[in-house]
Amino acid sequence: YQCDWSSDVCSSDLIDHINYYTSSTWAKNLLSQLSKSSNKTHMFECLLGQQKPHRDIVQQLYTHSLFKDQIIFTYFKQDLNSGMWDDKYNPHTLGHSLTGDLFLLNGEEARISAMLPVDIYNRSYYSIVAETTASNEYNQYTEKVAKPILAHRPFVAFCGQYYLRNLRDLGFKTFHPIIDESYDSVENIHLRFKLAWQQVELLCQHDPELIY
Repeated sequence: YQCDWSSDVCSSDLIDHINYYTSSTWAKNLLSQLSKSSNKTHMFECLLGQQKPHRDIVQQLYTHSLFKDQIIFTYFKQDLNSGMWDDKYNPHTLGHSLTGDLFLLNGEEARISAMLPVDIYNRSYYSIVAETTASNEYNQYTEKVAKPILAHRPFVAFCGQYYLRNLRDLGFKTFHPIIDESYDSVENIHLRFKLAWQQVELLCQHDPELIY
């Protein structure tokens, strides 16, 4: 796990300096609303945030995919109005221009970026994780991956090289051999993402109950 700890880019924890999901009522309520239904409308959700070059690659893969109709996709780039949000926790409804803004929810500290998108998760089986950075020099683990972990959702990672290997080194389990995660070791980002997207499309073709 390579990181310059003096750099701001590596300063965030998996969710925040406060573990909302063990300490906050709103967060525990979100967890309780997750559905175990096997009758969901989509295979994947792909909720891309601010514009990043590696997210542009994911968008291109999605655009040319034969399985677009099985993926809940949004990419708000520089305009939050273009994003997809759970109705109760829309940044504009709450009066915020940034998903990371700190605010009080029923007297408890909260951030939009830390909130599980329950409505979207309840309509899909898997997540596409496109981290804040996709550098091969270090890996950054943020709420992007923490949320599917908290929700017990398999995910495919569009991140830097060895993102999954180093996540396992931190003590987490990933999904090989159910998902072929050999893409994680590929140095070239375009090839790595192409191989990762192949796993997205393979999962779209299999019974999610069997995969789970």
